Amino acid sequence: MDLAGPARHRAIAAHLVKVHDELRAGLNSPAPTPGRQLARHCLAFCGALHAHHRSEDGVFDLLERQFPELADALGRMRREHEVVARTVDELETLLTSGADPATLRTEVDRLATSLEEHFAYEESQLLPALAPEH
Repeated sequence: MDLAGPARHRAIAAHLVKVHDELRAGLNSPAPTPGRQLARHCLAFCGALHAHHRSEDGVFDLLERQFPELADALGRMRREHEVVARTVDELETLLTSGADPATLRTEVDRLATSLEEHFAYEESQLLPALAPEH
């Protein structure tokens, strides 16, 4: 995959923001009632998040070659992806274990806080490199 060129960089930056905004909306939407609806909502969100991070991890190697100055930031982002993946796995386990709604809400809030910090960091590091005029 070739990531070279300002137009391609701007497209990647716009896509990153779009996906992050969609994931934020999923986290901030009113939670369905406890039970199957909540489990389906959370599992669908978790699946979308996993797919997004797998995609990003593949692009990070390419970005690191093109923007070596981002190596440390990209390393941090990879580590954060691992932490988020563990948090999501824990949440999925809770969902299938029949945990009480208060416990689920606490874990969803923990994931939301972690993700917002992660998204903000990614955007603060990647957008200036990909789309300096952003």
